[in-house]
Amino acid sequence: MRGELFAVLTLAVTFVAATIVLNTPIDGGPGVYLSAVAIPRLAPSPSGTFYLLSLALAVGTVWLAYAVHRSRFGTGLFAIHDDEEVAEVMGVPTYRFKLAAFALSCALAGLAGGIHGVFVSYVTVAETFSGSTALYVILMAALGGTRHWLGPAVGAAAVTTLLYAFTTSDFAVAGRAAVGLIFILVILFLPQGILGGFARR
Repeated sequence: MRGELFAVLTLAVTFVAATIVLNTPIDGGPGVYLSAVAIPRLAPSPSGTFYLLSLALAVGTVWLAYAVHRSRFGTGLFAIHDDEEVAEVMGVPTYRFKLAAFALSCALAGLAGGIHGVFVSYVTVAETFSGSTALYVILMAALGGTRHWLGPAVGAAAVTTLLYAFTTSDFAVAGRAAVGLIFILVILFLPQGILGGFARR
């Protein structure tokens, strides 16, 4: 799958998986409790352990993005993004590269989801397969810049700060509207994202 069809199918698979999990013994409705899962003692308190795990994953993800960006694999992914047919003709193994990128992103998302699930001590279909999660990830990458290895990290910090700033106030709904407005403005005026605009200047 390519282009718009790939994006639509990615979102559709989320709803299909949510329906399957909700109507089978995997979940059944109330969710799965993880309170009995053992937590490694990396700090004196459980909250400190979760902080260190999340920090290690965040630093490792940024380092991995940098490593991919500087590698032949990253160059191939950029070529596929620009024009997949031309990249195929020039010798880029597009199928293998896309499959590797998919596996790598799934592994990182799985690690983050595992840490988050144990932290909140339960997982539910509504939270795990929420469409807003995918949209926030897209917004973070678009805001920071998809052509720069540090772009998604900058976008993630900006969007998370904005959401928490509104969530802790009396304007939670306005915060969601502001995120949507920022998404529109970024598409219109910063198609290369924040870091992409700085790099071009």
